[in-house]
Order: sequence, then structure tokens, then C-alpha cells
Amino acid sequence: MSPALVASHVTLSGAGFTEPARFSLADRCAAAVGAGFTGIGLNTNDLSTSSALDPIRRHGLELVEIEFLSGWALGTDPAAVASTEQRAFALADQVGARHLSAGEYHPGPLDFARAAAALRERCARAAVHGLRIAVEPFPWSAIRDVPTALHLLELTDAPNAGLLLDTWHFFTAGGRIPDLARIPPELIVAVQLNDGPSTVPGDLLTVSRNTRLLPGDGTFDLRSVIRALSESGYDGVYTAEIGNPAFRTLPVEDAARLAYGRVAELFE
Repeated sequence: MSPALVASHVTLSGAGFTEPARFSLADRCAAAVGAGFTGIGLNTNDLSTSSALDPIRRHGLELVEIEFLSGWALGTDPAAVASTEQRAFALADQVGARHLSAGEYHPGPLDFARAAAALRERCARAAVHGLRIAVEPFPWSAIRDVPTALHLLELTDAPNAGLLLDTWHFFTAGGRIPDLARIPPELIVAVQLNDGPSTVPGDLLTVSRNTRLLPGDGTFDLRSVIRALSESGYDGVYTAEIGNPAFRTLPVEDAARLAYGRVAELFE
């Protein structure tokens, strides 16, 4: 039996990771509920008014994830970081949310002490709004893999800081199934499930945004991921995070149905 599943922002947006959503929030919420999802994710750039969030309430969905906070670890753009924080906190205050995802798009080197201090400050502010901050490693970035993220979280030592584990990034960074047992389950805020290719030629950032496949369409052993996490004691959020050119052309109802069905099958 599958747990309650969440549809990420990009899974239902009908657009690329940096593009405006092609579908209205009302259509996305209706499609999510119709497919079986109990929660969704939103981007901080997606909405601007409280009334625009009414479909979430009307359909009885939970806003689980707000994304994405970047630039804080390297200190590259403090104004942009502050603006993203403000939008995320406004969303959380209006409809509630579980976590704000965070990471770095740019490569290092990473000053761990500075990054931990920056994350600690943001966690303190996020806590006021009932949010955890979920650090997502990207294999091309300064926070490139799970060990790097875990070291940063250890230095940060904030009760509402944790790890966002995305299977595409995990496997592409060289992660192996036995590595999952070394992640403290209480540190995992959420797990994003997607399939992907066995090799990734070219620019990792570009490829990652275009080869996040439906489970079963790639080479990742996702059932073993779920089994290993369950055996370690993780019983938290699982999110469908699907994004590739063909998937983005689908009607939102079909995208939601396919994403839910393929992810739910992994738990059977």
C-alpha cells in the first residue's frame, strides 16, 4: 500500500523548471485530487495573492513543499535570497506548508562554517512560519551529494533543518543503495521519486531538468530505495518529481494520473 503521495510543482506545471506554470492552480489541484495525490508543491514565483490559493483549500490538499531557496550557501545574491524567503513565508502563512526546499545551483568551493551559519539563520526565521528547511544536494553544485549535505546539516545543528533526497540527484552523484542506511531517518524531510538514465552526458543542470523520468522509464532501482529507507525507519513524505519535454506536453490530468500511478506502483 502506498503512503500519501505529493505532486511536486514541476510535475503538474506543464512547464520547465524555470518557466511559469502552463496550467492554472485550480486545474492542477483538480488533477492532483483526481489522480489520488493528497498534497502538492508550489514555486515561490507561482502565485502572488491569497485568493489565488483558494483551490488548495477547496480541494482539501496540503501544501507540502515550497521551492526553491538558492544563493544562501555561497552568499552570491543576498537580495534575491531575502525576496524568495519573504514569498515562501507568505505562502506558508496563508495556507500552511511543511518545508521550504533549499540548495545551490552554482559550484563551490563551499565554506562550510559560513554556509552553516547562513542556514542556521534561515532555519530560525522559517521556524516562525512553521517550516522546515530541506537541503537538496545537486551533483553539479557546491552541495553536490548527500554526504556534503549531511556534513552541512551537522554543522548547522538546527532542529528544523533536514535533507531533501531526490533520486535523480542521488544516483547521478554516485549514490548507492547501501548508502541510504547511513542517513539518519529523522533528518530526511522528504523523498522525491523519479527515474533517470544510467549515464548523463553534457551539462548536468540542463540534463537534470530534461531527464527526470516516470518510474519504469529509466534505470534507477527505485523499489530498493524505498525498501532501504523503510528499513532505516523513514516513514515520511514521498513526492513525484517528474520533468522532461514529452511529459510537459501532456494535459495536466494525464500528467497527474501517470505520475501518481507509476509512483504508487513502487510501493506495491
